[in-house]
Amino acid sequence: MKHQIWKKKTQSIGDALLYSMLETTNGGYIAAGLCNSWRSNYIVERNNNGNIVWESCFIDSTSRYGYNDISHAKNGGYYLIDDVSYLTKITPTGDVLFSLKLEDVNQSVIECDNGDVVVGGYGFREGNTGGPISLLRLDPENIE
Repeated sequence: MKHQIWKKKTQSIGDALLYSMLETTNGGYIAAGLCNSWRSNYIVERNNNGNIVWESCFIDSTSRYGYNDISHAKNGGYYLIDDVSYLTKITPTGDVLFSLKLEDVNQSVIECDNGDVVVGGYGFREGNTGGPISLLRLDPENIE
């Protein structure tokens, strides 16, 4: 028997997809994906009752499939990676701290215990010619 606590929907023209989600430090949830209404990267935070705390469509004309992954940043905020290899760091309230174009990594992102950020992915994707499967380790203190 299914026991559903809550279910919330967000309106979108066309597809709205959430590819990755995390529990927030305040007991809510943050999810990242695609908002097809604007063909843009989408992120939403909901509290533990499912109500929207904040949401944003980061409109970028180069991105067509949205954020593929989100991970916690150890000093607060989140790292995101999108389908065209932009690594973005945001504050806990969604303000962009930086967005950096990388190469050949667009599927997953984690922060290591020492603060380095590892991003991986690429391979074949609808609409592109594919490429190598790569892992990239960065020191975010030296990102320009």
